[in-house]
Amino acid sequence: MKQVWEEVKKILGKSLTSTAMDTWFSECEILEIGDTDVVLAAADEFRKSVIEKRFLSSLKEALKELLCADYDVRIITRDQADSFNIRPQSTPASPAVNTEMDFDHFVVGESNRLAWSAAKKICDRESGSRYNPLFLYGGSGLGKTHLLNAIVNEAQASRSTQKILYCRGDDFINRMCQALQARQMPAFHEEFRSADILLLDDVEFIAGKQATQEEVFNTFNAIVARGGRVILTSDRPPRELSTLEARLKTRFEGGIIAEIRNPDQPMREEFIRRQFHAYGVTISNSDIAYIAENATTNFRQISGVVKSICVYGDLLGEVTRSSIDRVLSTVIQLGSPRITPEKIIQETARYFAVKEDQIRGNTRERKPSSARQTAMYLCRSMLSMTLNDIGEEFGKRDHATVMSSIRKVTSVIETDSYYKEAVNNIRLNLKMA
Repeated sequence: MKQVWEEVKKILGKSLTSTAMDTWFSECEILEIGDTDVVLAAADEFRKSVIEKRFLSSLKEALKELLCADYDVRIITRDQADSFNIRPQSTPASPAVNTEMDFDHFVVGESNRLAWSAAKKICDRESGSRYNPLFLYGGSGLGKTHLLNAIVNEAQASRSTQKILYCRGDDFINRMCQALQARQMPAFHEEFRSADILLLDDVEFIAGKQATQEEVFNTFNAIVARGGRVILTSDRPPRELSTLEARLKTRFEGGIIAEIRNPDQPMREEFIRRQFHAYGVTISNSDIAYIAENATTNFRQISGVVKSICVYGDLLGEVTRSSIDRVLSTVIQLGSPRITPEKIIQETARYFAVKEDQIRGNTRERKPSSARQTAMYLCRSMLSMTLNDIGEEFGKRDHATVMSSIRKVTSVIETDSYYKEAVNNIRLNLKMA
């Protein structure tokens, strides 16, 4: 039950804030899973009432995503849990670095071999400097964070006195803001600029934030000047981070840039085989190949499929092709959500680092205008919307304006390879969201 609840919380965490999760669900526990219902224990009567009023539908959706079936949810309090001979227990927070994410557990293939090799090489204290800095980029769930964890684990295993810092781009921003408010910037500088190895995950978060970019620039220079190493990840290469300062782009591009692409069939099969082995579940090669043929988006999606199959198999007593089909039909649908004009505008705004209302508005500034034309083109090519409907979505623009925008994007794609890749990246991000 504990494993099921942990997976349910991960799904809930995709749509709820960390504050909401901590406040309402931190002391909850699943007590019983029946054929059609689930019993959940809440910390007290107040939390029980709030969960029932605000989060019951989200709980049902999360259970359906995980267990591939509709369940009614009955919530009781901690005191009432005694009747089940179970006491809800809080789960300790996971460590920042996952010790199981090492180089040996990383599935290597043609789509990620350069990234894996460069990550291993940069750990070498003698020759690693030639790979410095290392910039890894690719879509969500393809293994960038795994490689960062592997680098940390490798460095720690050497038992050296190296100072290693690993954080996400948004964490860096938050910690910097806290230091500014507390007037503790000298301590912040000392902490980051004295690192021997700095790993900055999701560096795209700092793009467009001038003060943060200044701090990253100075931190980068200080570490490299002392012979330290910097490893960064992003969902796209430096040249496509449109609001990243040029001086940072040149430094990020000064070492090795390695792309991680979607896994091919053999890689997916090997990953699935390892996942089932880790869960202690035996499954045939034909079933592994079948899952790999249908779950193709990324390792995170595949991992979710395997977990759901294992949980479902545990409830039924065995893993069958029928249960695999049931999981795949649900997860694949969830992995490929319905794309809407709103989602296209949201992702295009994020990619171009502009506001959504700028895309829908009338500003003629170059970047928002380019983002607007791109979003119109994607609405036409991905959703087959009529020109009139697109015009309504983008501030009631007329038919001719929409047609002109689409033609312009079509023309630029044919001549500008960078812009073509940007449009393809937005399209891929929408499909993988």
